[in-house]
Amino acid sequence: GIVVTLPGSGDGDFPVLDASANDAIVMTSNTVLSGFEINNASGSAVFADGAENVEIRDSFINNAGERGIFLSEVSGSVILFDNEISGAGDQGIFIENAEAGNNVEVTARRQTIDDARIGIAVAVGGGSVTDGNSAQIVDIEDATISNSDEQGLFLSSIELGNQQVTFDGATFI
Repeated sequence: GIVVTLPGSGDGDFPVLDASANDAIVMTSNTVLSGFEINNASGSAVFADGAENVEIRDSFINNAGERGIFLSEVSGSVILFDNEISGAGDQGIFIENAEAGNNVEVTARRQTIDDARIGIAVAVGGGSVTDGNSAQIVDIEDATISNSDEQGLFLSSIELGNQQVTFDGATFI
């Protein structure tokens, strides 16, 4: 396993997770990740698949091979506060839901994303009329997105997916 030495609380030092294979941190339901520096993940730095009620805050993510933060089929409440992502090979933050009846509300504040193919991508799909739709509400405030290779912000809704995205106070450089 991986051993991470935790510095003293409030001293300004962050525990560092460096050069992980695949996804560096995999989150499950009802979890909080706060105050980590994650470097050189070959996959996503932080990955949640099918998790409910997750929180990612006050973390630094550098040089993820794929995505800085990847939230797939998450539900319930997702909180993203004060994260800095640099050098993601694909998306800085990617939120996607396609499961029928899967609903999520994402609140993102003060995300700083630099040098990713796409800064923030939000995608929703849906099942059939009888299966129900997936729905997501995404509220992004005070984001700074710079040096994106393609889009700073990418939104997609296909089939019967339903999403509401609010983007306020953003800076694109």
